[in-house]
Amino acid sequence: MTDRSRFLPDRLYADPETTRKRITVHFEATPSDALPWTFAPVTRSVKVLPGETALAFYTAKNNSDKDLIGIATYNMTPEKVSLSCEHETGRR
Repeated sequence: MTDRSRFLPDRLYADPETTRKRITVHFEATPSDALPWTFAPVTRSVKVLPGETALAFYTAKNNSDKDLIGIATYNMTPEKVSLSCEHETGRR
């Protein structure tokens, strides 16, 4: 279990101490069973400073003989962080 005190609101924002420490963001891909796709991250992880912008790339292949449209969504863990981000930004 993750120590919940690590994710209190006052610890979720960059400050002079945390902006000097890089964090690692890991990427996964879980396509819907309804879509016959092969979907995977090309970029498995990136190390960034809080507030820094970075790019991550994925590959997607339609394994059917029909044109298909899919929509990507994302989530974050631990849940305590994702709920806070949803509250602050209005999205998840």
